[in-house]
Amino acid sequence: MNIFRVGQISGDSQNGVWNTTEMAAMMIYAGAGQLKKMPNTGQDVNWIPVDVCSASLVELSLTSSFKISIGDQRVYHLLNPHDITYEDYLNSLRTAGLHFDCVSPKEFLDTILTTKDTTNPLIKLSPFLEQIFNKKDKSKSTKYQTVKTVEKCQALQKCPPIDSNLIKLYLNYWKKSHGSKHQN
Repeated sequence: MNIFRVGQISGDSQNGVWNTTEMAAMMIYAGAGQLKKMPNTGQDVNWIPVDVCSASLVELSLTSSFKISIGDQRVYHLLNPHDITYEDYLNSLRTAGLHFDCVSPKEFLDTILTTKDTTNPLIKLSPFLEQIFNKKDKSKSTKYQTVKTVEKCQALQKCPPIDSNLIKLYLNYWKKSHGSKHQN
C-alpha cells in the first residue's frame, strides 16, 4: 500500500496558474499586494507546484505498483524539497516586486478588519486568521523529510525552488486573470 502525504499545493511551475481562493495565494496578493502588509512571523514554506505534485503521484504510483508485496507499505512525502524559511519567503515576495511592511500578526489582523477595501478576500478569512494568530501553542509544525521520496522520484528531483521567479509567475498569472489590483 502507498501512502502519499501531500503538503500545500501551489500553482503550476510553467504558467503560474494558482486558484486565488486558497489562503496561501490570498496572503500574497491580498496581504502583500493589496494591504501592503504581511505578518512578521510564519511557518517555513514548502509548497509543491501542482504540476510537480501530480507528476510525482503518477510516477510513484506506477513505479511502486510493480513492487507490491503482501504487507508492503510505502510512505511518500510530496512537498517541495527546497523548503525555505518564512523570512526567505518574505524576501522572495519583495524580490518578485511586491512592496509591503512586515507587522505583528495583531496589526495585520487589525488592518484586515479596518480596511475600507471591501473587495479584499482576507476579510472573509479574518475569523480563521484570528484563530491562527491567537493560538497559544506556537510550536513548530511537523517537518516531513523528503530525501527518500526525492531519491525515488525524478519529477520531485526537478521541483523548482520557492523563490522570486516562481512567485513572479504567480503574480503575473493573477495580474492577467484578475487585473492589476493583485499586483504591487
